[in-house]
Amino acid sequence: MVSTATNPAKRLHDVLAVAAGSRSSNPAPNVWAGIFNVSLTQPQQFLARASALTELVAEVRSLVEELPVTEDPELILRNYGQVEQTVANFLSVSGLNMVQFMGPLQDTGLLSVEMADRALRRNGYREPQLDRSQIDDLRDEVHDLISDVVGTDSLTPRDKRAIIAHLRAVEDALTNATLSADQLQRQAEGLAGAILGLPRRAIESDVVRGVAKFAAAVTLAVTVNISTQQIENAIDAPKPASVVILERIERGEAVPAITGSTHGDDSVIEAELVDDGSPH
Repeated sequence: MVSTATNPAKRLHDVLAVAAGSRSSNPAPNVWAGIFNVSLTQPQQFLARASALTELVAEVRSLVEELPVTEDPELILRNYGQVEQTVANFLSVSGLNMVQFMGPLQDTGLLSVEMADRALRRNGYREPQLDRSQIDDLRDEVHDLISDVVGTDSLTPRDKRAIIAHLRAVEDALTNATLSADQLQRQAEGLAGAILGLPRRAIESDVVRGVAKFAAAVTLAVTVNISTQQIENAIDAPKPASVVILERIERGEAVPAITGSTHGDDSVIEAELVDDGSPH
Protein backbone atom coordinates (compact mmCIF):
# COMPACT_ATOMS: atom_id res chain seq x y z
CA MET A 1 0.00 0.00 0.00
CA VAL A 2 1.05 3.63 -0.34
CA SER A 3 4.01 4.24 1.92
CA THR A 4 3.62 5.67 5.40
CA ALA A 5 7.30 6.61 5.37
CA THR A 6 8.48 10.19 5.74
CA ASN A 7 10.94 10.53 2.85
CA PRO A 8 12.01 8.70 -0.33
CA ALA A 9 14.97 6.97 1.32
CA LYS A 10 12.73 5.55 4.05
CA ARG A 11 10.27 4.36 1.39
CA LEU A 12 13.12 2.67 -0.45
CA HIS A 13 14.52 1.10 2.71
CA ASP A 14 11.13 -0.32 3.68
CA VAL A 15 10.77 -2.10 0.34
CA LEU A 16 14.37 -3.34 0.17
CA ALA A 17 14.26 -4.61 3.74
CA VAL A 18 11.26 -6.79 2.90
CA ALA A 19 12.96 -8.04 -0.27
CA ALA A 20 16.23 -8.75 1.57
CA GLY A 21 14.31 -10.79 4.11
CA SER A 22 12.73 -12.80 1.30
CA ARG A 23 15.91 -14.32 -0.13
CA SER A 24 15.07 -17.88 -1.16
CA SER A 25 15.12 -20.25 -4.10
CA ASN A 26 11.62 -19.09 -5.04
CA PRO A 27 11.28 -17.39 -8.43
CA ALA A 28 11.99 -13.68 -8.11
CA PRO A 29 8.87 -12.63 -10.10
CA ASN A 30 6.63 -14.49 -7.64
CA VAL A 31 8.26 -12.90 -4.60
CA TRP A 32 8.26 -9.40 -6.06
CA ALA A 33 4.62 -9.76 -7.12
CA GLY A 34 3.84 -10.38 -3.46
CA ILE A 35 5.90 -7.38 -2.35
CA PHE A 36 4.26 -5.20 -5.00
CA ASN A 37 0.80 -6.58 -4.16
CA VAL A 38 0.02 -7.40 -7.79
CA SER A 39 -0.74 -10.57 -9.73
CA LEU A 40 1.63 -11.96 -12.33
CA THR A 41 -1.44 -12.29 -14.54
CA GLN A 42 -1.26 -8.47 -14.74
CA PRO A 43 2.24 -7.94 -16.18
CA GLN A 44 1.66 -4.25 -16.87
CA GLN A 45 1.06 -3.58 -13.19
CA PHE A 46 4.15 -5.59 -12.26
CA LEU A 47 6.27 -3.61 -14.72
CA ALA A 48 4.81 -0.32 -13.47
CA ARG A 49 5.78 -1.23 -9.91
CA ALA A 50 9.29 -2.23 -10.96
CA SER A 51 9.64 1.02 -12.89
CA ALA A 52 8.44 3.05 -9.89
CA LEU A 53 11.00 1.33 -7.66
CA THR A 54 13.78 2.02 -10.16
CA GLU A 55 12.76 5.68 -10.30
CA LEU A 56 12.75 5.81 -6.49
CA VAL A 57 16.33 4.52 -6.41
CA ALA A 58 17.38 7.31 -8.79
CA GLU A 59 15.44 9.91 -6.79
CA VAL A 60 17.22 8.98 -3.56
CA ARG A 61 20.65 9.29 -5.19
CA SER A 62 19.73 12.70 -6.59
CA LEU A 63 18.48 13.96 -3.20
CA VAL A 64 21.59 12.75 -1.38
CA GLU A 65 23.89 14.37 -3.94
CA GLU A 66 22.16 17.70 -3.22
CA LEU A 67 22.74 17.47 0.55
CA PRO A 68 25.20 19.89 2.20
CA VAL A 69 28.83 18.84 2.07
CA THR A 70 28.75 18.53 5.87
CA GLU A 71 26.55 15.44 5.43
CA ASP A 72 29.30 13.85 3.32
CA PRO A 73 27.10 12.65 0.41
CA GLU A 74 30.02 10.68 -1.06
CA LEU A 75 30.28 8.59 2.09
CA ILE A 76 26.52 7.98 2.17
CA LEU A 77 26.58 6.82 -1.46
CA ARG A 78 29.79 4.80 -1.25
CA ASN A 79 27.91 1.48 -1.36
CA TYR A 80 24.73 2.73 -3.00
CA GLY A 81 25.76 1.09 -6.25
CA GLN A 82 24.67 -2.21 -4.69
CA VAL A 83 21.10 -0.89 -4.61
CA GLU A 84 21.25 0.24 -8.23
CA GLN A 85 22.71 -3.08 -9.36
CA THR A 86 19.96 -4.93 -7.51
CA VAL A 87 17.04 -3.10 -9.12
CA ALA A 88 18.78 -3.45 -12.50
CA ASN A 89 18.00 -7.16 -12.15
CA PHE A 90 14.41 -6.39 -13.10
CA LEU A 91 15.71 -6.46 -16.68
CA SER A 92 16.21 -10.22 -16.33
CA VAL A 93 13.86 -10.97 -13.44
CA SER A 94 12.06 -13.85 -15.17
CA GLY A 95 15.15 -16.04 -15.08
CA LEU A 96 16.22 -15.37 -11.49
CA ASN A 97 15.35 -16.75 -8.09
CA MET A 98 15.25 -14.34 -5.16
CA VAL A 99 18.74 -15.19 -3.90
CA GLN A 100 20.16 -14.38 -7.32
CA PHE A 101 18.07 -11.23 -7.69
CA MET A 102 19.16 -9.81 -4.33
CA GLY A 103 22.78 -10.94 -4.76
CA PRO A 104 24.27 -7.45 -5.26
CA LEU A 105 22.66 -6.04 -2.11
CA GLN A 106 24.82 -6.55 0.98
CA ASP A 107 24.36 -5.11 4.47
CA THR A 108 26.55 -2.16 3.49
CA GLY A 109 24.18 -1.30 0.65
CA LEU A 110 21.15 -1.36 2.90
CA LEU A 111 23.10 0.73 5.43
CA SER A 112 23.70 3.29 2.70
CA VAL A 113 19.92 3.72 2.33
CA GLU A 114 19.53 4.01 6.12
CA MET A 115 22.20 6.73 6.18
CA ALA A 116 20.39 8.56 3.38
CA ASP A 117 17.14 8.39 5.37
CA ARG A 118 18.76 9.88 8.47
CA ALA A 119 20.54 12.60 6.49
CA LEU A 120 17.35 13.64 4.70
CA ARG A 121 15.47 13.80 8.00
CA ARG A 122 18.22 15.90 9.57
CA ASN A 123 17.86 18.35 6.70
CA GLY A 124 14.10 18.70 7.12
CA TYR A 125 13.02 16.57 4.16
CA ARG A 126 9.55 15.25 4.97
CA GLU A 127 6.67 13.88 2.92
CA PRO A 128 2.99 13.85 3.86
CA GLN A 129 1.75 10.62 5.40
CA LEU A 130 -1.43 8.58 5.63
CA ASP A 131 -1.85 6.00 8.34
CA ARG A 132 -2.77 2.44 7.43
CA SER A 133 -6.35 2.73 8.67
CA GLN A 134 -6.92 5.68 6.32
CA ILE A 135 -5.46 3.71 3.43
CA ASP A 136 -7.65 0.69 4.14
CA ASP A 137 -10.78 2.85 4.39
CA LEU A 138 -10.00 4.58 1.09
CA ARG A 139 -9.45 1.27 -0.67
CA ASP A 140 -12.81 0.00 0.57
CA GLU A 141 -14.46 3.17 -0.71
CA VAL A 142 -12.87 2.74 -4.14
CA HIS A 143 -14.48 -0.70 -4.43
CA ASP A 144 -17.89 0.66 -3.38
CA LEU A 145 -17.67 3.52 -5.86
CA ILE A 146 -16.72 1.22 -8.73
CA SER A 147 -19.84 -0.84 -8.00
CA ASP A 148 -21.94 2.35 -7.94
CA VAL A 149 -20.50 3.55 -11.25
CA VAL A 150 -21.12 0.18 -12.89
CA GLY A 151 -24.75 0.16 -11.75
CA THR A 152 -25.74 3.76 -12.50
CA ASP A 153 -27.88 4.86 -15.46
CA SER A 154 -26.57 8.43 -15.36
CA LEU A 155 -23.31 7.62 -17.17
CA THR A 156 -22.67 6.33 -20.66
CA PRO A 157 -20.54 3.17 -21.02
CA ARG A 158 -17.66 5.32 -22.24
CA ASP A 159 -17.90 7.66 -19.22
CA LYS A 160 -18.14 4.68 -16.88
CA ARG A 161 -14.93 3.26 -18.30
CA ALA A 162 -13.16 6.59 -17.88
CA ILE A 163 -14.23 7.10 -14.27
CA ILE A 164 -13.48 3.48 -13.34
CA ALA A 165 -10.02 3.77 -14.91
CA HIS A 166 -9.25 6.75 -12.69
CA LEU A 167 -10.65 4.99 -9.62
CA ARG A 168 -8.43 2.01 -10.43
CA ALA A 169 -5.45 4.38 -10.69
CA VAL A 170 -6.20 5.69 -7.20
CA GLU A 171 -6.53 2.12 -5.94
CA ASP A 172 -3.23 1.26 -7.60
CA ALA A 173 -1.54 4.16 -5.83
CA LEU A 174 -3.02 3.02 -2.52
CA THR A 175 -1.46 -0.43 -2.95
CA ASN A 176 1.96 0.73 -4.20
CA ALA A 177 4.49 0.89 -1.37
CA THR A 178 7.01 2.78 -3.53
CA LEU A 179 4.71 5.78 -3.86
CA SER A 180 4.36 8.69 -1.47
CA ALA A 181 1.07 10.18 -0.32
CA ASP A 182 1.49 13.25 -2.50
CA GLN A 183 1.74 10.99 -5.56
CA LEU A 184 -1.56 9.47 -4.45
CA GLN A 185 -2.97 12.98 -4.31
CA ARG A 186 -2.05 13.55 -7.94
CA GLN A 187 -4.10 10.48 -8.90
CA ALA A 188 -7.05 11.90 -6.97
CA GLU A 189 -6.66 15.20 -8.82
CA GLY A 190 -6.75 13.25 -12.09
CA LEU A 191 -10.01 11.63 -10.98
CA ALA A 192 -11.45 15.06 -10.21
CA GLY A 193 -10.35 16.29 -13.62
CA ALA A 194 -12.14 13.38 -15.31
CA ILE A 195 -15.43 14.59 -13.82
CA LEU A 196 -15.12 17.81 -15.79
CA GLY A 197 -15.58 16.02 -19.09
CA LEU A 198 -18.97 14.66 -18.09
CA PRO A 199 -22.32 16.14 -19.16
CA ARG A 200 -24.07 18.40 -16.64
CA ARG A 201 -26.75 15.76 -15.93
CA ALA A 202 -24.07 13.23 -15.04
CA ILE A 203 -22.13 15.67 -12.86
CA GLU A 204 -25.26 16.37 -10.83
CA SER A 205 -26.03 12.67 -10.26
CA ASP A 206 -25.59 11.14 -6.82
CA VAL A 207 -22.99 8.68 -8.09
CA VAL A 208 -20.74 11.33 -9.60
CA ARG A 209 -21.18 13.50 -6.51
CA GLY A 210 -19.96 10.52 -4.52
CA VAL A 211 -16.91 10.19 -6.75
CA ALA A 212 -16.20 13.92 -6.39
CA LYS A 213 -16.47 13.66 -2.60
CA PHE A 214 -14.07 10.73 -2.63
CA ALA A 215 -11.51 12.62 -4.74
CA ALA A 216 -11.75 15.56 -2.35
CA ALA A 217 -11.45 13.25 0.68
CA VAL A 218 -8.24 11.70 -0.66
CA THR A 219 -6.81 15.11 -1.42
CA LEU A 220 -7.72 16.53 1.98
CA ALA A 221 -6.30 13.51 3.80
CA VAL A 222 -2.96 14.26 2.19
CA THR A 223 -3.26 18.05 2.22
CA VAL A 224 -3.68 18.17 5.99
CA ASN A 225 -0.09 17.00 6.22
CA ILE A 226 1.12 19.15 3.35
CA SER A 227 -0.53 22.24 4.83
CA THR A 228 1.27 21.74 8.14
CA GLN A 229 4.58 21.84 6.31
CA GLN A 230 3.50 24.84 4.24
CA ILE A 231 2.49 26.77 7.33
CA GLU A 232 5.87 26.07 8.87
CA ASN A 233 7.49 27.43 5.72
CA ALA A 234 5.05 30.38 5.46
CA ILE A 235 3.65 29.15 2.16
CA ASP A 236 0.03 30.01 1.33
CA ALA A 237 -1.25 27.26 -0.99
CA PRO A 238 -4.47 27.37 -3.04
CA LYS A 239 -7.22 24.83 -2.51
CA PRO A 240 -6.67 21.56 -4.39
CA ALA A 241 -8.66 21.27 -7.62
CA SER A 242 -10.69 18.30 -6.36
CA VAL A 243 -11.91 20.34 -3.38
CA VAL A 244 -12.82 23.32 -5.57
CA ILE A 245 -14.77 21.05 -7.93
CA LEU A 246 -16.70 19.42 -5.10
CA GLU A 247 -17.58 22.76 -3.54
CA ARG A 248 -18.92 24.08 -6.84
CA ILE A 249 -20.95 20.91 -7.47
CA GLU A 250 -22.43 21.03 -3.98
CA ARG A 251 -23.48 24.67 -4.47
CA GLY A 252 -24.99 23.90 -7.86
CA GLU A 253 -22.59 26.27 -9.58
CA ALA A 254 -20.76 25.86 -12.85
CA VAL A 255 -17.82 23.51 -12.50
CA PRO A 256 -14.55 25.42 -12.99
CA ALA A 257 -12.48 24.95 -16.09
CA ILE A 258 -9.34 22.92 -15.56
CA THR A 259 -6.01 23.79 -17.08
CA GLY A 260 -2.83 21.79 -16.96
CA SER A 261 0.34 23.47 -15.84
CA THR A 262 3.79 22.34 -14.93
CA HIS A 263 5.76 23.28 -11.83
CA GLY A 264 9.25 21.86 -11.97
CA ASP A 265 8.97 18.27 -13.15
CA ASP A 266 5.54 17.61 -11.65
CA SER A 267 2.46 17.91 -13.84
CA VAL A 268 -0.49 19.16 -11.79
CA ILE A 269 -4.09 20.18 -12.32
CA GLU A 270 -5.17 23.69 -11.42
CA ALA A 271 -8.74 24.94 -11.08
CA GLU A 272 -9.69 28.31 -12.49
CA LEU A 273 -12.63 29.77 -10.64
CA VAL A 274 -14.30 31.04 -13.77
CA ASP A 275 -17.10 29.75 -15.92
CA ASP A 276 -15.81 29.61 -19.46
CA GLY A 277 -19.33 29.53 -20.83
CA SER A 278 -18.86 26.17 -22.49
CA PRO A 279 -21.68 23.63 -22.31
CA HIS A 280 -21.39 20.76 -19.80
